[in-house]
This record gives sequence, structure tokens and C-alpha cells, in this order.
Amino acid sequence: MQPFFSYFGGKWKLAKQYLRPRCEHVIEPFAGAAGYSVYWEPKKVTLIEQNPVVCGVWEYLRRVSTRELVR
Repeated sequence: MQPFFSYFGGKWKLAKQYLRPRCEHVIEPFAGAAGYSVYWEPKKVTLIEQNPVVCGVWEYLRRVSTRELVR
């Protein structure tokens, strides 16, 4: 899967160089577009992000219907 949006300093391109998660729950600090979690697709993810705009984007993505998203 690819990230839903790009973010400065994103980890998606580098994620394959990081180790695969050893636990089912990944906590991703400085989440941005959650590149590491999107790449490895762990069962449970906690994103930690301080930027209110990025937090707003994630809140929207959590609530939006698939139909609205693919328009």
C-alpha cells in the first residue's frame, strides 16, 4: 500500500530498510503520513503527531467513506 499523502521527511521510501515490526502493535511517533506503518501494515497502529493540520487529515481519513474518498 502507498501513503495517502506525502509528507516532508516521510519514512515510506526508507521503511523497507528498517526492520519488520516484531509486535502486532506499532507506535509511530512523528507520524506524518505514517510511512512505516503503511509499508509494513501491522495489525494495530498508534500514530503520534503534533502538527494540527496533519492530525486533521488523519481524522478526516478515519471518518470518510470509501465512496467519498475515491470521487
